[in-house]
Amino acid sequence: YAVWVLIGIIIWGCFGKSLQSTVTSLTGNKNTIHLVYFPRIVFPMTTVIGNIVITLMSCVVIFPIILVFNLPLTHHLVLIPLSVLLAGFLAIGVGILLAPLNCIYRDIEHHIRFIVRAGFFVSPIMWTYEMALERGSFGEAAVYNPMLTPITLARHGLEGKVTTLPQEVILFTLLFGLIMWIFGSIIFERFERQAVKYL
Repeated sequence: YAVWVLIGIIIWGCFGKSLQSTVTSLTGNKNTIHLVYFPRIVFPMTTVIGNIVITLMSCVVIFPIILVFNLPLTHHLVLIPLSVLLAGFLAIGVGILLAPLNCIYRDIEHHIRFIVRAGFFVSPIMWTYEMALERGSFGEAAVYNPMLTPITLARHGLEGKVTTLPQEVILFTLLFGLIMWIFGSIIFERFERQAVKYL
């Protein structure tokens, strides 16, 4: 159980830090924005890439866990870095949607910080996909939390098995991330020039 919680914390940490840093990517770089012009989408992209790299480096702790708990060393471990990338992808879509708004309404970054902390308890960090299924209809609704897919994939990868997640749950997560990415990109492109005037 401790191993599953640790994996959940690592993946959620990537998502939470990426989301918060993306939302504040414009306000946090206001001095640079006023000095020279270049595509401002660079700011949220670099923050997410940086968080993904740091998270992948922290995944080194997985190898001692494999040795201590005699877990299988299989090709399914590739699911762990894929899960980190998916968590970052989910974060950047929502983040670039809110980044221009945060230039105007600074309270957004504080609300996001609260949401990230609250989301820790409603996401599958202290519980697993299998535990949720045992809770009946409430548990079945919980599996449509977008963060369930990357966290569960990472756990199954560490177990050395093919994921038992239904295809519709995985597709829902990918579709959610894609919609947020497209919608967020449109909003960011349309409003970032007006938004930075408030910096």
